[in-house]
Amino acid sequence: ENVLIFSAIIGLCGNLNNVANFKEYLYDLIIGNDVNTDYKLDLKSFVPRKLIAKLHDLGNIFEYVYIFNTGKWMKWIEIREQLTIVETMKFNDIIIPTPTTIKIDYLINQVIPSKKHLLITGSTGTGKTLTVVNTLSKGFENDRFTFMKICLTAQTSANQIQSIIESKLQKGYRKFTPTNSRKGVIFIDDLNMPMKEKFGAQPPIELLRQWMDYGGWYELYSETKDFYNINEVSFITSMGSISSGRTITSRYLRHFIVMYMENYKQQVMENIYSNIMQWYVLKNKQPAISDKIIGIKDSIIKSTIQLFTSVNSTFKATPAKCHYTFNLRDMTKIFQGITRTNGWGIRDDNEMIKLWIHECERVFKDRLTDEHDRSTYDQLISNVMKNTIKRSYESYTKNNIILFGNFVDMIYRDNNKSLPP
Repeated sequence: ENVLIFSAIIGLCGNLNNVANFKEYLYDLIIGNDVNTDYKLDLKSFVPRKLIAKLHDLGNIFEYVYIFNTGKWMKWIEIREQLTIVETMKFNDIIIPTPTTIKIDYLINQVIPSKKHLLITGSTGTGKTLTVVNTLSKGFENDRFTFMKICLTAQTSANQIQSIIESKLQKGYRKFTPTNSRKGVIFIDDLNMPMKEKFGAQPPIELLRQWMDYGGWYELYSETKDFYNINEVSFITSMGSISSGRTITSRYLRHFIVMYMENYKQQVMENIYSNIMQWYVLKNKQPAISDKIIGIKDSIIKSTIQLFTSVNSTFKATPAKCHYTFNLRDMTKIFQGITRTNGWGIRDDNEMIKLWIHECERVFKDRLTDEHDRSTYDQLISNVMKNTIKRSYESYTKNNIILFGNFVDMIYRDNNKSLPP
């Protein structure tokens, strides 16, 4: 019963962006309520049955995974060791595990050996590409597996994608296979990007669908146009949310297990950026980041999240302002800018707040096109600072232009960075 319930959660709910209603239905089904009547399903010969599995004690069942070996339910975050932050890391190496990314990693490791195909969809900036590439790099580039990544664009043609895939495979008699007798994984990013042709089809998608249906395609550059099988490969794909207006044909979609990556909740975002700020403190030891700055770093994180939420809900894209689109990458750019400084440049909490204001203006305000929008932004950041940092935005900007930059390399005496530059 537990296996059946977990399979239903992954298979039926994986592509939902709001599981609240289904969760209520699932709990009613498990405890034996007459869901046929309650939800007006009109199922013939349905008999309610109470299941043995006790899931109400777990809380939110969608945050749990059923471990087959132990027969226990565990939170997704508990099945993976937490990342240990070390000072030698680079910014792009800091990949903080979240319940959603752990779930995707788990599914990839289950799907590929089963020769199934996985499609991951979700809003921009949720880490779809990063999660897949990180998982494939760690577990599927060895003597048993190999993988390739292909990124589609609006101008990608069917001939181009066929040539790219064939160039990465080994050619045999009327077949292509991965090199060295391995199994291949083809990761296609931005799957829904190719432009539609006159009759509404997307030629690259139709070529990939042909492989799903028939196991191969016809040779491009020979007179005989022989049919070549593409053997021992699986597909992992990702694409943006269909709310952007870009979709793919249902005839192709039916071949995939679909998983939706939801936007991060505030608690998850706070955990991600807390780890980044922890790394920032660790890597700056000579001179060390001041205690005053460390004391406000949690307020800086909360302020950034609140400001991002306010900006995202206030400024909407229009035909005249089509670039008014904000996602989690923008928030990451703010912290990336902050962590490029050191203890010599940012000496106390006031300078850190000025730097934070500068980075927010660089990412958010510089995108705004008219004075009315910029004034609205000033009001938003002023309200956020009053509520979280307990400082006045006007006191920092009234008589000063806040501007930070790195125009020359620091020169240290005897190359000793512990001394003033």
